[in-house]
Amino acid sequence: MAYSWYPGHMAKAVKEIKPLLKIIDVIIELVDARAPMSSSNPLLVELSSRKPSIVLLNKADLADQHRTEGWLRNIREGGRQAFATNAEDGTGIYNAMRAISAAEGTVRTKPRALVVGMPNVGKSSLINRLSKKASAKTGNKPGITRGKQWIDIGNAELLDTPGIMPLRVDDPLVWFRLCALGIIGDDLFDKEKVAKELLAQMSTEYPGYIHERYKVAETPQRDEQHCVLEEIAIRKGCMMKGGVPDLEKASLMVIKDFRSGRIGRMSLESV
Repeated sequence: MAYSWYPGHMAKAVKEIKPLLKIIDVIIELVDARAPMSSSNPLLVELSSRKPSIVLLNKADLADQHRTEGWLRNIREGGRQAFATNAEDGTGIYNAMRAISAAEGTVRTKPRALVVGMPNVGKSSLINRLSKKASAKTGNKPGITRGKQWIDIGNAELLDTPGIMPLRVDDPLVWFRLCALGIIGDDLFDKEKVAKELLAQMSTEYPGYIHERYKVAETPQRDEQHCVLEEIAIRKGCMMKGGVPDLEKASLMVIKDFRSGRIGRMSLESV
């Protein structure tokens, strides 16, 4: 089964990006550090192959540090510069700034960088951090940046673009990761299914997280996550009339707890 989420402004952005490459000196691709491969758009990787590129594993403060270090090594061994960043508090941004500034402009004194990535990986937050002002719209909903914007950050010029998704996602596991990370809009996926997969992965790879956060028993068995989710709903007061556990409300709570890091630092894929 193929999954798709591709608003019109993304299609327009793809068409407009390719001609811009001739005036761009370096491409900055942002990915979510918790799933760097799944949140890297193959189309953007193809674009990056035509220019020097820098990969920023953003939201690194929410990811498993050991796994992030493995991804950094893997990307660097592939010939691309890579840094772990947190655009919200500025962690790792100085190193990224140095790499951007070191890019050689073709006919300008200031290099021009194209900032690309999927929705909600932190592109606008990065630009606001670099420019030290709220130049680009930010938010926790995917697709909030709708048009291209040039921003002068002093030693370079950045072009922000809307988040761009692949035309289709064929791998159900990749789709799960994109939904869990908030790259896919919450109204476009089965929240209970995503929450159960998160719980199963937590139980297997990060034992203790579920009990610590929700005070319920955990199990790595995927077919038992329904019971775990019911217990979480009861424990957290997510109930409907008649004392029935509200699994949709509990599912959204689990997903948001993961996204915010309230459950603990956790990555969804490893090298």
